[in-house]
Amino acid sequence: KTIGTSLDGRSLYEMIIGNPNASRQILIHAGIHAREYMTPLLVMKQAEHLLAFYDSGSYQGRKLSDILAGVAIHIVPMVNPDGVQISQFGSEGIIDPVLRQELQEKIATQREARRWKGNAKGVDLNRIFTEEALDQPESIVLRDLVNAVSPQLTINYHSTGQVIFYRQFFTALEYMSRRTGYPLVLETGKPVGSFGDYLTEQGKKWCTIETGAWEAPVGHMQIYAWWMRQKSLLPLVLASLLC
Repeated sequence: KTIGTSLDGRSLYEMIIGNPNASRQILIHAGIHAREYMTPLLVMKQAEHLLAFYDSGSYQGRKLSDILAGVAIHIVPMVNPDGVQISQFGSEGIIDPVLRQELQEKIATQREARRWKGNAKGVDLNRIFTEEALDQPESIVLRDLVNAVSPQLTINYHSTGQVIFYRQFFTALEYMSRRTGYPLVLETGKPVGSFGDYLTEQGKKWCTIETGAWEAPVGHMQIYAWWMRQKSLLPLVLASLLC
């Protein structure tokens, strides 16, 4: 379903898999940074896998349908669709003529466009989660979704570093680290206005999975390697939360 609109008028979507009325809620999002447009493909692959094996799949002796009956997974596959357009097509990817003109003044080379991180205004959507700074529609959608569903766990997908960041330990982290091979890294720095900082303020558990071995954007061939590390990640996380 559509849960909002980007600055340039593109729909922001949420997919719910499982039982929306379950007591356990999980939020997964990707693509908050423009140049990290491969992570939405990974998240959609995870959703596709869960749905394909909804009736026939099992994990650790439990039917996948039974596991999903006890949890709702809220997936926002692409938080920053405008930025993705800029990273892939430059300023020509933007519809609004005023925004396009502003971008043409900011982006001098194709490399700058490919390395674009922000939204259509050039704002880093992962640095404005404070009461004073939260003024971009894409970030507001994430904030409102957290307030609406109150997730027990949020998984933030990014694509540089092959590590898993967290603030508050939870048991599933160890499973996730073993399954992916990514080390766990405790974030100890001062808040910077990130979505993770906002979740911490709300008392929510979260982790950020950095999938890529080098800086984004990365090639499509990376998806296979990412998928092999994370194919069973969501069933594993779900099972651990339901224990």
